[in-house]
Amino acid sequence: MHIFKKIGTFVGTAAIICTYALSTHATSPRLIDDIIKERQQIMKNFASAGRQLNELISSDPASAIANLENLIISAKNLPSLFPEGSGNPPFSNAASPEIWKNWNDFNAATDVLITEMNKIVSLLKAGDTQSAQQQFGNMMRVGCGTCHSKFRLSKR
Repeated sequence: MHIFKKIGTFVGTAAIICTYALSTHATSPRLIDDIIKERQQIMKNFASAGRQLNELISSDPASAIANLENLIISAKNLPSLFPEGSGNPPFSNAASPEIWKNWNDFNAATDVLITEMNKIVSLLKAGDTQSAQQQFGNMMRVGCGTCHSKFRLSKR
C-alpha cells in the first residue's frame, strides 16, 4: 500500500504543477498543442488515480483522502486546460466543440466532479469506508461520466 500512496501523491502533485504552469502562460498556437497534450496527460492521471482510489478507499483511507484532495485541486483547474479554440476541430483530440458552446455547463460539470470527490473525502474522514466506496461509484457515473458523455468525442 505504501507504493500506492507514493504513486498517488506523485500523480496528484504532478497534475497540480502542470496545471499551474499551463495557467500562467498566454495562449498561442504552439502552446495550444502543449495544453492539449497536458490535459490528455492529466486525464490519464485522473483515470490512473481512479483505479488506485477504488482500492485505497477500503485499504488505506488516509492515502485515499490525500489523493482525492490532490485531485480536487487539479479538477478546480480543469477549465483552464480548455482554452477557446483548442477543440476538435481544428486540433485532433477528444474535446467536443460542445465544451465551448456550453461553457457554463462544462464548468458546472467540473463543479459536480469536485462536489462528488468532496463527498468521498467527508465519508472517509467520518470512517465510513462502505459509503465512501458507494460514493466512489456515484462519482464515476455522475462526476466523470456526465462530462465525458456530453463533452468528449467518441473514440470510435
